Amino acid sequence: QGISRLVAMAFENLPVNRRSKSMWRLLAAFNGRAIGNPAMMRLQHRRYLVGAETYISEIEDLQTKGVIKTDIDASLEGAGLCAFVEGIAAQIILAPSLKEIDDWKLLLRRYIERMIS
Repeated sequence: QGISRLVAMAFENLPVNRRSKSMWRLLAAFNGRAIGNPAMMRLQHRRYLVGAETYISEIEDLQTKGVIKTDIDASLEGAGLCAFVEGIAAQIILAPSLKEIDDWKLLLRRYIERMIS
């Protein structure tokens, strides 16, 4: 299976249809409102940790299977991938005319491929 599952996980988190775009818009509004509100910021932090942990676990699994080198810091790369996906999602929502979804997917795939090489 290689990295295809990791790539698919990242793609699944992009706002590519009406429903997921609505969810990301809601998240953007929540994030903006959370600033300065400790309870909301804790929820925001927890959501991010859960997202990062999902990528970290997948990277660790791929390391165990010998697909990804073990000298790569899974925690750093998982957190970085989560941040990268969230940044791309923000661009898709806030600047939809900047690039096509397929361009963002290509960039994301390249990022993951470079991570493992």
